Amino acid sequence: MVCALEMACDTSSSAQEIQALEASGALVDLEDTLTGDCIDISHHLFQVLRGKDNLVFANRRTDTELYADLLRRLRGRDRRGVIR
Repeated sequence: MVCALEMACDTSSSAQEIQALEASGALVDLEDTLTGDCIDISHHLFQVLRGKDNLVFANRRTDTELYADLLRRLRGRDRRGVIR
């Protein structure tokens, strides 16, 4: 299956927030810096596409890398039994 993502995640303000938090020494969770749309899309992709070989295309390389990272994190949580 091949998916094309039309909606891009707005991470520009998030990058500034992350830098400010990291400068203060705080640990930053990626999910805390993203919009709900990005999280919802990644959860949908994980539930629909898991267990199969798929290609996912986004509008920008940074979005593709973001979704790849979010899906990797979801897979890790699934293996630990945190999500179902």
